[in-house]
Amino acid sequence: MSLILQNQKKKNEEKKELITKSIRKQKRKNQYTVEFPFGSKIDLSILKSISKISQILPPSVPSNIVFRLNSNIQMPQPFNYDYQLGCLSIDPHSFNYKVMRYDKCQNFHIFHFEPIERSYTPASVIKDLFDQQNTRLGQAFDSLHQTKLNPENFKVVSEQAIDEFEKNISSAYSLYIQKYKNGTLTTVARVMNDQYLKMMGTNETMIYDYITSTGCLPWPYQQTEDYQWDQNLLVLFSCNEKQIPIQGQAVNYNGSLFPVYLNQQNYYLYNEQDQSYTQFQYYIYEYNERWSNENQIRQNYLNYFNKRLDIMEKMDQNIIKRCKYKTV
Repeated sequence: MSLILQNQKKKNEEKKELITKSIRKQKRKNQYTVEFPFGSKIDLSILKSISKISQILPPSVPSNIVFRLNSNIQMPQPFNYDYQLGCLSIDPHSFNYKVMRYDKCQNFHIFHFEPIERSYTPASVIKDLFDQQNTRLGQAFDSLHQTKLNPENFKVVSEQAIDEFEKNISSAYSLYIQKYKNGTLTTVARVMNDQYLKMMGTNETMIYDYITSTGCLPWPYQQTEDYQWDQNLLVLFSCNEKQIPIQGQAVNYNGSLFPVYLNQQNYYLYNEQDQSYTQFQYYIYEYNERWSNENQIRQNYLNYFNKRLDIMEKMDQNIIKRCKYKTV
């Protein structure tokens, strides 16, 4: 069994155990069972002082610009560049999901998601918005939406087949694990291998710090707001639906654009007991590794943390706490 499947099963077992585990609370005496001389003089100096604190939270995303679909198609959104990891875009999943847990399994980095609660947007609303800009884009979106919600299109395989497929991947890839049940598709995890981090010009330490400080995940696509971005989105929709390899450009931490050959594959496992499907959506990249050498990644590492240090130094030192809290 693949390491990723083992990790998912372990996480699901832990979650099930926590849900079914009963909580036993020890009974405590309260103010009505403890003898207390009301009205007596109390030395207030022995009471602990109370300080109001405010934790530095991940950036919140205005709900009026985020769409949540039951087909789980994620829409790239304009965002503050201060929250990007270098020149990398923000993974569109970051607008609808929170990273709740991070696991490292050999050369895999697994980020477990929980959805941000917001109402679902009718797909017709999104299609109309796309049609106003580009009719072909609206048609591609609607076709992908219908395909992702039709179990007849699911390529169901065995766990062994997924294990063998992963063993044959020798290049950078990112994997989204999604669950389909009762007509709704939900992402439960995202996986990156070491080669994928290297392709983006990053390392494990940078990714971990970036997630804990922003709550976002990086995405190696250059996001623009012009006609070319509509074309790129059209290609991605078509690639996702038809699973056809495409040639395009990726961007790394430095902002360098380089050619990539992207191959996408979808596989499903069926859970008869739960009557649900688990989708394994692979994005496999082939590229020239000269765009992501170890020396450049080391420079990116130093650049990233020097910028983080500059931001901290610009803050008022009287309100900075080592545990990342500040007084209100």
